[in-house]
Order: sequence, then structure tokens, then C-alpha cells
Amino acid sequence: MPATTVRFDDRVRGDMQFDSQVVGDFVLLRSNGLPTYNFACVVDDSAMQITHVIRGEDHLANTLRQVMIYQALGLQLPEFAHLSLILGEDRRQAQETRRSRQHVRRRVSIAGLAPDALTNFLALLGWSPRRPAKR
Repeated sequence: MPATTVRFDDRVRGDMQFDSQVVGDFVLLRSNGLPTYNFACVVDDSAMQITHVIRGEDHLANTLRQVMIYQALGLQLPEFAHLSLILGEDRRQAQETRRSRQHVRRRVSIAGLAPDALTNFLALLGWSPRRPAKR
């Protein structure tokens, strides 16, 4: 990888800048010929004309590699937005497995909620205002 600064605009976090050398050279195809996750995402999203990629902040490291692939292939970047992770009461991230149901114990009923109220709830679920600096 050439030594350069990789930039992209994140709709949540603003202007993001990374030194390309933090990832160095990386694999695009496995030895069995199958593409890696990052390469497949770029090709698939481009082929489907995806305009916005909204995902958790844990995928920010993937975005750096994906932006580099988009640029190398001369493809237009989609809009990226990396949302805060939703944590359980114990401050741990719920795992994306069947066991995650054990992590989330509360049930939320949405019957009878106004659409705007539900949108507001979802928008604020992974967000909170900045805490004032301690003196």
C-alpha cells in the first residue's frame, strides 16, 4: 500500500483521516480463491449501487480498508455512518448469537406507538449527550 492519508466523511463522526500504513498490505483473495469480507463488501455494494452504509462503530477499521479498495478500483464511495454500539446494563456489547437473548432481558412493546416516537427512540438508543468535563 502506498503511504498516504486515507480520508472519508462519516455522517456521524465527521471527517475521518487515517494513515494507510496502519493497515499496510492486506489480503483481497484467500488461497482458495474466495474474496475476503472487505473486498466482497465493496464489490457487492458497488454492484447493488448502495449509496449509504450505516453500521456500528466496531466496523470503523473495516471502513479504512474498504475505502482503499473503492479508491483502487476507481469506484464512488457510498456515504458512511458509524453509530455508537448499544450496550447492555453491564456495559458489555451484546453478541450477535443466540446467546445474546440471554444478555437482553427486557421486552419492548411497540404496539400503539406513533411512527415519530419510534424513530426518535431508535435514533437515541445508541446516543447520549457529551458529559460535562470534570473540574
